Amino acid sequence: MTPTADIKLIGGLYNGSADGVIDFLKDLFPRLTREIGHIGDVSRYVAYTGSTTEDDFLLFLSLEVSRIENIPEGMMAWHLQNDTWTVLEPQDGQDCIVWQGDLTWQWIDGSLGEFTANCPSSWGCSNLSTRSFRIHANGYLGASEAWDDDIQLVEYDPSWPEKYREMENYLYETLGTDLALKIEHYGSTSIPGMPAKPIIDILVEVSSFDEARKHIIPLFNRPECECWWYADHTVVIIREKMMGKRTHHIHIAPAGHKLWEGLTFRDYLRTYPEDASRYASLKYELAKLHQTDREAYTEAKTSFVKEILAKASVLYFPDE
Repeated sequence: MTPTADIKLIGGLYNGSADGVIDFLKDLFPRLTREIGHIGDVSRYVAYTGSTTEDDFLLFLSLEVSRIENIPEGMMAWHLQNDTWTVLEPQDGQDCIVWQGDLTWQWIDGSLGEFTANCPSSWGCSNLSTRSFRIHANGYLGASEAWDDDIQLVEYDPSWPEKYREMENYLYETLGTDLALKIEHYGSTSIPGMPAKPIIDILVEVSSFDEARKHIIPLFNRPECECWWYADHTVVIIREKMMGKRTHHIHIAPAGHKLWEGLTFRDYLRTYPEDASRYASLKYELAKLHQTDREAYTEAKTSFVKEILAKASVLYFPDE
């Protein structure tokens, strides 16, 4: 049975180079629950991207609402129905229709769908007759709750490998070995003795990224999970509860993706304790500096990661 579409979203639109997306998301995300009304006790945030290149990044991050009313300044609303897409913006104190056109749905499950449509020429869409709008993010939040996302490092926990194996078994069972070709534990929780955020990082190699999307989206469409889909990989965040502490990060990517460098980094630090100790000290230092900013914390480790990958390249791949 084909779902009936009546999806009302209010949020912000980014249209530019992919380099500016992170800053856009950091600025917009806290405004969603602070400024948007009619979201209820539990709401869903969803992002659609209609991008074609890295320099043509079109992203709409929004909250699902019960009705479109009082759109905040600088934001817009999308009303997605069975065959019509309506865009509204605030003008002179009123919510006005600025665009309306046909759309065609491709449903993933009963509540999540992607669509193709024309879009306003003011968004730079005049060079294409239609664009595919794919889900970029999907998750749930409580309007009265706060995200539990501060950086908290803890000493190495010997139970982490077992927690990894439990999730590894679940992923093989649910995705199947034809799709999930290889699953690896990586990140700091995979390095014995390494202090870490108590989050199990998992890397999954898939035989088909498009096929993986069809399975991953419905599998993790539940309140304690968030999914972020990119052009060539997917990140799933699993929490103890909706908006609670993170327990797992699952990264899904095909073979050869840059993410697989994480295994080289892991293996090197498992073998060379002096550099592992340096990394542990750096992590503690950066956690104090960037306790409430996960992106800044990760970015600040970049130079060290590059240094270790360069050392590992000489040791493990001397002929390259």
